[in-house]
Amino acid sequence: MTDEARTALQAFEGYRNEIWQEFPDLSRETDEESAGAGLLRQGRVGEALPVLIREASALSEPAQSLLETLYEQGIDGQLTANDKRILAYFMTSAAEGLPRPRVALARIYARGLGVPQNLNKARDLLKGNHHEEAKRLLKEISVRQQTLSSTP
Repeated sequence: MTDEARTALQAFEGYRNEIWQEFPDLSRETDEESAGAGLLRQGRVGEALPVLIREASALSEPAQSLLETLYEQGIDGQLTANDKRILAYFMTSAAEGLPRPRVALARIYARGLGVPQNLNKARDLLKGNHHEEAKRLLKEISVRQQTLSSTP
């Protein structure tokens, strides 16, 4: 890792710590927990979602992962699945080339979660990504495309 990259990562970490300071009533369950996750634990969904998006934009993997879950499942009675704000985050971050949001957006398009299913767009988002999750999703897309092409 270059010194420049290390400095950038430290700046993002500092920003994420500043977000925690905005909520002095919250305590971390783990060192990796995001402030957004802490807000969700307290049932503060309205506050949690924008915080999670800010944290994910600052390269918080736990926040990115939680946004994926929230997008796909929602929170009963509080947040509908396929929330447009989360989708907008994934679209913006994927366009910036961030690997995890690209995989998440590819899964969204592959499965038609809140968007029209688009297997070609999903495949394009995964190009050059060699992570295991991307490989699994590419296999899933291939199976779906074969199934669609063999259907009369």
